[in-house]
Amino acid sequence: MPVFDSTLKAPKCATAGSSCDTGASLVLGKDTMSGGAEPNQPNNINGSCADGTSGTFHSDESNDRILVASTGGGSMTHGQTVKVTATVWAWNTGSSDSLDLYYAANANSPTWVFIGTLVPPAGGAQSLSATYTLPTGSLQAVRANFRYQGTRSSCSTGAYDDHDDLIFAVN
Repeated sequence: MPVFDSTLKAPKCATAGSSCDTGASLVLGKDTMSGGAEPNQPNNINGSCADGTSGTFHSDESNDRILVASTGGGSMTHGQTVKVTATVWAWNTGSSDSLDLYYAANANSPTWVFIGTLVPPAGGAQSLSATYTLPTGSLQAVRANFRYQGTRSSCSTGAYDDHDDLIFAVN
C-alpha cells in the first residue's frame, strides 16, 4: 500500500511488489470538491497538474483509485507486462468523459508516455484498465488523467478534470 510522498507530492510504493494500489481513500475525490475534497490534492508529481475545481462529489468526474499490478505474478520487473486500473466516477452516462493513461520510466523526472484513452461504459463508479510493458527504471509512475470532454492530454485544464499519479518501485 502506498503512502503519500511529501517530496514528490504523490502516492508512492517504495518497495517493489506484485502490485501498488492507492486503496479506497488515498486519492478519493478531487481538489476541494464539495463533499469529496481529495487528501493531499492534486496527488501528482511535484503538484505539477492542478485539478479542476468544479463539480459535486460522486455526481461529477473524479479519479478515486489507481492500481498497477503484474499480469504474471511476482514482483514488478522491467520488461514485464502490467495492468493499470483506474477507478473513476463518471458523470451522467459516462459518454462525455475520457480517461487518458500515461506512464513515466523515471518518477523523479517524468516524461509521460501515452498508454491509451478509455471511455466509461456508464455513469457512476467505473474501473477502466489497460496494459503496458514496464520500461527500465527503478522508480516509475503512472498518471490517470480523467477529463470531461476536451482532448487527450497528460495534464488537461478542464474545470471538471482530475489528474492523479501513482509512483512505484520496480526491480
